[in-house]
Amino acid sequence: MAVDLTSRGFAVNLYEMPEFAAGMREVFQTHTIHSTGMINGSFALNKVTSDIGEALDGVRYILVVTPAFAHDAYTELLRGKVTADQVIVVYPGAFAGLLFRTVFGDVDCPMIAEVNNLPYDTRLEAPGRVVIHGYNPVNIAFLPAEEGAALIDDMRAIHPYEKVYADVLEAGLSLVNPGVHAGPSLLSVTAIENSAKRPSFLYEHGVTPSSCRINIQVDNERKAIGRRLGYRLTPIEDFTGLGEGYTWQELYMSIHGNISLTPISGPHAVTSRYFTEDAPVRPGAVEQPRPSGRRRDAGHRLDRQHLQRRERTRLVGGRPDTGRPRTGRTVPGGDQILRTDRQAHAARTLTSHALTGGFRRRGQPRQSFSLTRLSREADQRGL
Repeated sequence: MAVDLTSRGFAVNLYEMPEFAAGMREVFQTHTIHSTGMINGSFALNKVTSDIGEALDGVRYILVVTPAFAHDAYTELLRGKVTADQVIVVYPGAFAGLLFRTVFGDVDCPMIAEVNNLPYDTRLEAPGRVVIHGYNPVNIAFLPAEEGAALIDDMRAIHPYEKVYADVLEAGLSLVNPGVHAGPSLLSVTAIENSAKRPSFLYEHGVTPSSCRINIQVDNERKAIGRRLGYRLTPIEDFTGLGEGYTWQELYMSIHGNISLTPISGPHAVTSRYFTEDAPVRPGAVEQPRPSGRRRDAGHRLDRQHLQRRERTRLVGGRPDTGRPRTGRTVPGGDQILRTDRQAHAARTLTSHALTGGFRRRGQPRQSFSLTRLSREADQRGL
């Protein structure tokens, strides 16, 4: 962002917290960032500093460009230092406006703007060197919402915001990444955790028919939340240009074939923001909890064979010999199968088929696994 704004004539003050400044030593020394890709050249910044007062002095717009896990720290850092005529713009917002208002208070909180995505597909190549693969369409919201109309024309000189949301809650619900990263990340854990051995490119290798189906489910669930709150959410449609009701095939082609995304490597760990912020699970949620230690009589002693049989039952959501769902059955670790509707059972059974590598009915030999068959089975179940 500093490269783009500098290339277009803005005076940019770049701030980094003192504890992280060593990672930007070259930029601190030269005040210059070198860029390739969509923007080529070397760009001298107005200031590069770890003094927040120096960074804020004389600026109109304060652009906070960080993952959401850093919002708490920047909220505390900026509290009491921002003047009434300055505007804080958060990329991406992730409900940051509500956080700032809570920490700053109603009286002292300046104007906050939230953007629903990063405007660039970019990565750091080396100290002081970035590559910009492409641009993304972005939308914006303001807090207070009614004051945005007076700012939006001036702010479109920074980025061409295509849509102004009704408020920051709609902007937070319209984050693009959950509908793009969730499926590919969750289904690529093996490749991600082995990326030190062989390169992993999520948009190239992780975008598959099944991962796109997961993305659509995530997107549809948050759209349902939006409808209950009175919003008509279209975050993926705005990002990709697809129409409402898009199919997994259309989503696949818009991401897997996107030259701005496929060169980007990673993520390289399940602690990445792709998991902690974008996927609707916690990394710790995949850990097997300890057994509850509940006493059992001798007739239900948990020997190794019984544990293995119960674990297989948990994977398929029913008894190993029938595949039928069992309501609320306790499994090792104390977790329970709570969803017993037919579609959820079909999804669990389909997952178990994918894990075992084939489709098999009782008494029949295992059939070969094929992605076409998996897709057809999923379509028949309405997934």
